[in-house]
Amino acid sequence: MNRFAKDIGTLDDQVPSVYYDVLDIGLKFVGIIVIIGCSSVAMLGPAAVLILVFYLIRKFYFYTATSIKRLESVGKFFLLFDRNDMKGDMMIVLNL
Repeated sequence: MNRFAKDIGTLDDQVPSVYYDVLDIGLKFVGIIVIIGCSSVAMLGPAAVLILVFYLIRKFYFYTATSIKRLESVGKFFLLFDRNDMKGDMMIVLNL
């Protein structure tokens, strides 16, 4: 079995459980919002503010994580060094 077939097999095994988890958490979230709205309409405002705050935190986290991964990948795959013994002190970029 090659690597691609193995990855597809792993994906086929994990997707149903992840789909179930996403559906479960999403329905619980909707249920909580409905219960808050039915019990106390005044609490919908603070709930909406919290949802917005958590969304902004999530957006900031994903942006920061992507930037850090990009920075790490540049550090892993390129080695910059200066060779003094070469003519003209050329900068060499080696791909590891």
